[in-house]
Amino acid sequence: MDKKKSLIVHPGFGNKNKTIFNAILYYYPNNASLEKAGIIHRLDKDTTGLMVIAKNMVSMFFLKKEMKLKRIIKKYDAIVIGNIKKNNIIKKPISRDKIIKNRMSININGKKSITEYKILEKFKNYTYIRINLKTGRTHQIRIHMSSCNYPLLGDKLYNNIKKKNKKKNKNNKKEIINFYRPALHSTILKLKNPNGKNYITFISKLPNDMYKIINFLRKNN
Repeated sequence: MDKKKSLIVHPGFGNKNKTIFNAILYYYPNNASLEKAGIIHRLDKDTTGLMVIAKNMVSMFFLKKEMKLKRIIKKYDAIVIGNIKKNNIIKKPISRDKIIKNRMSININGKKSITEYKILEKFKNYTYIRINLKTGRTHQIRIHMSSCNYPLLGDKLYNNIKKKNKKKNKNNKKEIINFYRPALHSTILKLKNPNGKNYITFISKLPNDMYKIINFLRKNN
């Protein structure tokens, strides 16, 4: 499926209804027999783009195995604050933050986490990148990019250099400063067809809000 912004994937405290999980069970009641209603991997509430959802038991087991073996290719587009100089691979273990419950942190005792990124376009004080996610930890892209001092535009939870950049951005238009969600989109999914040997590639175009920001940055570069 191609997820829109502000959609929660799984029910949780304070969000028991109006989730993708609930919608799947409404439109595909047979998915009630599947683990997590067939949802193979999740996206954060405000992350947009492609998700993998199985519709039967055979597909679910196959896709979960493919995901575990890292055979499903997941690529994301993101806009980060700062000027990245070169393509890179981030290898930093991640675990749940001990103080802030809804936040992850870099921890030597955490789970192995690998994020590969390449530059698509450079702007003044911002960089448009494509990320090849090698592992799938919670908030992995957000915490990894923030740990390198390149937080995602609009990411209030992991923007550790917010005050530093506020002076740089004071003359920017409101659409930059008020970008209210992490500028992250699941753009490409490549996976093996559970019913055959061939691979399928899905591509999702950038959502309108990120498209507008990139155009604005191009004009004001």
